[in-house]
Parts: sequence; structure tokens; C-alpha cells
Amino acid sequence: MGSTLQEKTLAQAIHVRRSIRTIGRTPEIARETVEEVIQLALKAPSAFNMQSDRMVVVMGESHEKLWDMVKD
Repeated sequence: MGSTLQEKTLAQAIHVRRSIRTIGRTPEIARETVEEVIQLALKAPSAFNMQSDRMVVVMGESHEKLWDMVKD
């Protein structure tokens, strides 16, 4: 899998991190990028090795319907 994400050291990631407190309309993210982020997230350690992660990715028309429900 070719990496589309920029690799950073832990220190760099901590220094440039930010919280996003609002949801805005952004250009569609490439499916390959979403898949890469999910693969990386699945490799992250979990507390007490619980491995209780659940992910839902909503794209395309379904995303628009969800956006209409939560935007207000």
C-alpha cells in the first residue's frame, strides 16, 4: 500500500495537533485515503487490549443525508 499520509514523529504530531470543534463541508476524501486511515487505526493499541473499536464511514449521497440531519 502506497502511503498517502505524511509520516511524522510522535513529537511532531503532538506539536501540530489541533481539535476541530465544528463540522464543515469539505471536498470529498479519496476512498484510498479513508482506507489507509482505517488500516492505521486498526493497528493502534487499545486499552487493556480490548480491541473494541467500531468505525462507520459515510460517503457520497449517504453523507449528504446525514449532513442534512445534523447540520443544525
